[in-house]
Amino acid sequence: MMPPPALTPDELAALQNTEFFKLKQRATAKLLQLFGGLAQNMKQLPEHQNFDFPAGCDVQLGKISKGENYQNLPYMVLDFPRLFKSGDIFACRTLFWWGHGFSFTLLLQGNSLHRFWPAISSNFHRLSGQNYYLSVAETPWRHEFTSNTYQPCSRFGTAELEQQVLRHGFCKIALPLPLEQWNSVPEAGLQAYRQFLQLLTV
Repeated sequence: MMPPPALTPDELAALQNTEFFKLKQRATAKLLQLFGGLAQNMKQLPEHQNFDFPAGCDVQLGKISKGENYQNLPYMVLDFPRLFKSGDIFACRTLFWWGHGFSFTLLLQGNSLHRFWPAISSNFHRLSGQNYYLSVAETPWRHEFTSNTYQPCSRFGTAELEQQVLRHGFCKIALPLPLEQWNSVPEAGLQAYRQFLQLLTV
């Protein structure tokens, strides 16, 4: 008979800890409430109501989803507004990643990127000095903020921006917010959304 794998003291303590999951459940419920409220407030913005979104884009409901294993840690996502289909992505995403905080992102790919590229190229300089970052990752589904995945928008002139976007075929712009600024999420999320829609407007 094979002996059981040995547990470290920390692993044994984790298996005995029932309170953590009760706390996690309560915190997750508050995250759902936070994201739901943010989506409702985004819908009320004049910038949202007056924007010409791509055909088929969900601008009324949005979607909140969650998982347990982005790099071994839980996460929650609000996609609003959202359009995910073959050859076309238009999404504003609010992400909470356990232990790392929040991020607000704009992701364009395919038809939407082609349509809004003139406005992005013209307005991109407005993001300088505002803590916005441009994804430099090979895929738009990398969310951690490292030097290999994001660089400050202020480092990109028009030519460098175009080169980066053409190389990877998508444009993803993000604003991080530390977890300690939980109370700032509603206003920061609205401000980021306004900024994204202004970026896409000629």
